Amino acid sequence: MSISRILFFGSDSISSTCLKTILEAKNKLGNGKLVQNIDIVCPPARKTGRGLKKTAYSPIRAVAEHHGITCYDAPAKQKEPFSKWILPKDFDQKYDIGVVVSFGYFLPKELIRGFKCGAINLHPSILPKYRGAAPIQHALINGDVETGVSIIKVDETAFDVGGILSQSTFPIRIDDTFSSLAASLAVLGSEQVVSVLQDFPSAERNMKQQVVLPGDKILNAPKLKAQDTIIRWSELSSRQVYNLWRGIGEQMGVFTHLASKRIRLMRVELIDENNASDQALTQLNDSYSSGYIYYDKRSAREGCVYVKCKEGWIKCTSFKFNGRKEIDGTSFINGFLKQRQADIPRFE
Repeated sequence: MSISRILFFGSDSISSTCLKTILEAKNKLGNGKLVQNIDIVCPPARKTGRGLKKTAYSPIRAVAEHHGITCYDAPAKQKEPFSKWILPKDFDQKYDIGVVVSFGYFLPKELIRGFKCGAINLHPSILPKYRGAAPIQHALINGDVETGVSIIKVDETAFDVGGILSQSTFPIRIDDTFSSLAASLAVLGSEQVVSVLQDFPSAERNMKQQVVLPGDKILNAPKLKAQDTIIRWSELSSRQVYNLWRGIGEQMGVFTHLASKRIRLMRVELIDENNASDQALTQLNDSYSSGYIYYDKRSAREGCVYVKCKEGWIKCTSFKFNGRKEIDGTSFINGFLKQRQADIPRFE
C-alpha cells in the first residue's frame, strides 16, 4: 500500500523538525518512495504586540515556504466544525494519510475519514502517561528521569487515546529544560514518524491499544495556567522549584514577589556542594522562613542569591522586573536588596 501523499498538520518547532526530517528522507530515498506530495495545514497568522500591529506566523510556515510547499490555514478557532476548514479541492482523493505533530486542533471525523489510511500523531510521551497538551512540561515539573515518544493513530473521539504504532523511551538529564528536551524528543519522534511511514501496513498490523489496567492512575498533562507559574516557597522543596523552572521557566516564566513587585526568575540552579559560595549555606541553621533571601560578599561577587524553600535552598542568578531588562544577581543585590536593608529580604 503506497502512502506517499501526505497532508501535514503542525505549528511549532517540534513539528518543524518533523517536517524537515520527512523532507530529508524524501530526498535521500528519491523517486517518491516515501513522499510523492506533501502539503501543510497550520494555524493562521495572528496579530500580536502593542496595538496588535505585528503579525506572528507559526514556525512551520517558514519551513514550508522555504521548501515551496503549499500551506493551508486551519480555522481561527480550534473547535470549529468540518465545514469551516478550508482544504484542497477533493482532498480525500489527493492524500493518503494525515500526519499530526504539535497541532493543537482536534481533527473532525470527516477529515480523518477522508484519508485512505487515516491520520497518525507524534506525541512526546510514553502514552498513556501524560495525555494532554503539555507532556514535556509535566515530565520535567514532576522530576521524571525518563520520557519518550509515541506514534499513534488519531482517534475520532478524543486526543491521545489512539492505538500505538511505535514507541521509544528517552532519558531526561538533570540539566534538561523544556527547550533542550523538546529538541531531543523532536528528533527522536521525527525518526519514528519516518519509520512508520516507510512501512505503514506493518506498523498498523502490529499496532497495540493503550492499556490502562484497573487501579492504574493516568497522569494527564493539561495546558498550564498563569497560577502554575507562581512559586509557592512554603510548599515546594528546592528540587521542586528547580523542576518547575525547568518545565516552564523558558516559556511561561516562573514568578515571585518582593515588596509588592512582581519578579521573574530567569535562571535558577541547584546547590553545588563543591562550590565555595554554596558551601556557606551549610553553616546556616534551619530557622530561616520560606522565601528568605540570603547573600554575602562572595555570592554578590559571583552574581547570585539564595532563597530558602520548604526544604533546602535554591540559587537564583538572573532576574527580570516587569517592563525592565534582565539583570544578574549582583545588580539585583546592589540595585534592590541593599536599598532595603532595614527590611527582611524575603520573597512572598
